[in-house]
Amino acid sequence: MMGDLVLLQEEVNPVMSALLDTGWKLPHFTTISSGKSPESSSCMYTATEKRSILPSAFKPALDLIPPPPTAAPATAPAAGPRL
Repeated sequence: MMGDLVLLQEEVNPVMSALLDTGWKLPHFTTISSGKSPESSSCMYTATEKRSILPSAFKPALDLIPPPPTAAPATAPAAGPRL
C-alpha cells in the first residue's frame, strides 16, 4: 500500500513520527512552496505488511491531523433600496 499525505508545516513532525513508529516507510518528502501561507508538505508513505493491520497502524498518524476549519454560514446580502 502506498499514498501521499499533504500536511501543514506544523503537522509534519508529529505525523511523520507516528507513521515511522508504527512501521510505515517514508521514501519521499517534498515541501510545496506556492509563495502563499500556510506552507504545506507532501509525504509519500508505503507499507508491505498484511492489509488487515494497515488501518490500525495508520490511524495514530491521522488522529494527529486536525479537521479543516468549518466555513461560516453564508449570509444573504443586505437588501438595498428598490429602484
